Amino acid sequence: MDDVTVGRVLDLSIWPSIEGRIAAACAGSLTMSADTVHADLIDGRKQLWVAVSGKGLEAVVVTEITQHGKGRAASICICTGDDRTRWIDKGLAVIGQWAKEQGCAVFRLVARPGWRRDLAKRGFRHTHDLLEVGL
Repeated sequence: MDDVTVGRVLDLSIWPSIEGRIAAACAGSLTMSADTVHADLIDGRKQLWVAVSGKGLEAVVVTEITQHGKGRAASICICTGDDRTRWIDKGLAVIGQWAKEQGCAVFRLVARPGWRRDLAKRGFRHTHDLLEVGL
């Protein structure tokens, strides 16, 4: 099995190679598109992460930090890739450590229901359901 490396991407020249994955991940969103994510990355409102191995690009993750009454929260707002068992543990560890270094007290994500079981094994707990309606 190839070793997977996870890291934050600061050079957005990678965008053309990941734009399709971001667009697909945003396809059902009422609030995000590949264009809005790209603009938020450029402006520093969101952060881009990738997982790579000898197989190539394995995953793309987009995070954001928000301030709340009880402190800062790091959130994964996009997570897309292949065979998450290969990169999820390392990805969560690297991004979680970065979030701690940024002064975040909470690390969370919005995910499809299928992620709940995998993430519960990694210490995440289900606290809310997100319901949306277009206006």
